[in-house]
Amino acid sequence: MTWLVADRSLARYSVVLLNTGRTPIDTIKVVREAAQVGLKEARDLVCSSPSTVRSGLTYDDAIDLRARLAASGAVAELRS
Repeated sequence: MTWLVADRSLARYSVVLLNTGRTPIDTIKVVREAAQVGLKEARDLVCSSPSTVRSGLTYDDAIDLRARLAASGAVAELRS
């Protein structure tokens, strides 16, 4: 019997912001840097959560972005 193993390096992930936490300003800073958008666009993404911050990321990049969002007090999840 052969088992198929999903290769994380081939899959692409999206990071979805679920909740901004107590300090939305810190979350806006992280989203602005990660999504490479202006202040207004980052604020709109944060205020309209749940929203996709970035998509098409590798597993390691998605985990890194989720960790940075968590450090800012936000709650985010990965979707493949």
